[in-house]
Amino acid sequence: MAIQSWFQPRHRRLIGRSLGLLVWFGAIGLAPELAQASPLTLAQVSNSSNNPQLQDLIERGEQFVQRRDWESALVIYERAAQLDRDNARIYSGIGYVQAMRGNFAEAARAYQQATVLDPRNAEFFYALGFSLANTNDLEPALAAYYRAVQLDERHLNAHLGLGAVLYRQANYSGALQAYRQVLNLDPRNATAQEFVGLTLLKTGEVQQAIAALQAAQKLNPRRDSTYVSLGVAWLAAGNSTEATAAFAQAARLNPRNPTVHLQIGKILREQGDIPGALAAYQRAVSADGDSYEAQEALADLSLESGDVLVAIIGYRRLVELQPNTGMAHFKLGRALAKQGRNFEAREAFDRAAALGVPDAIAARDALPK
Repeated sequence: MAIQSWFQPRHRRLIGRSLGLLVWFGAIGLAPELAQASPLTLAQVSNSSNNPQLQDLIERGEQFVQRRDWESALVIYERAAQLDRDNARIYSGIGYVQAMRGNFAEAARAYQQATVLDPRNAEFFYALGFSLANTNDLEPALAAYYRAVQLDERHLNAHLGLGAVLYRQANYSGALQAYRQVLNLDPRNATAQEFVGLTLLKTGEVQQAIAALQAAQKLNPRRDSTYVSLGVAWLAAGNSTEATAAFAQAARLNPRNPTVHLQIGKILREQGDIPGALAAYQRAVSADGDSYEAQEALADLSLESGDVLVAIIGYRRLVELQPNTGMAHFKLGRALAKQGRNFEAREAFDRAAALGVPDAIAARDALPK
């Protein structure tokens, strides 16, 4: 099936502004991402003491990093730190490895030590800000990013990271200032241009957002996230034709992007094309089986459409992904009850009640004895 046919509505009508920008942002999670804004790099670890044992450890650590063997690299760098506790670059190596493992709190501690030992190194402060932001410790992250740009006003990633944190704090004017500073330094920076568009869209300046996103598209026509953002902007402007073209291009560039298919599904569902929406949600799940939102969207619409078994499978996956989310258990209980599996439904409702879902007890008590 051609990509364009995914979007053909059963009823020709525009998706109006009434959906609201906040709904669209909440629905698909559009926001400047820290991972996009500021990828980390490994600082060159050096042996300032000319210790042969330390040199061997440093070389072995670099080899493990190149092989992406993070566990072994961490062990080696921690041994190196015991031999040279005043070496900021060894601590930065520990921070880098911890960040690659997703242990951002530990990464922040290591980068903090690196900044203490080398307080004039902008790269260390930038990496500290990145790590803190990924633990949602936003105020210290801001301080670290600000220090990075004070030390190196041309540090583009630090400006991008600064903008991403300010955006999270709903300081949209500050975020715009940070992204525009990147464009002042690098006018062809497609990431900054896209983030300007996203921020303008968030503040309701839809036409300006479209112009910014079109500029980002011209700077990097292979960047699929720009087309997703542009599609949302066209929807906010009430132009489903242009939105269709933008989402289709995003899907062509990256068929494995679950956000594209999830957004397509939401549009088709709003237009009343339930089979098309179900197919789009299935593509989103196929692209990312760990996406809670995609699994929930597919299960919810399957249940509404009478495909209870598919809904049960989807809700069970939600429970696996987020076992402490009460609504996942509650929805599973409703689907099980529809299939007459009352014992299992009762267990699901009990779990939902324990997790604080207010209607779970009434739903459980309404089951046939």
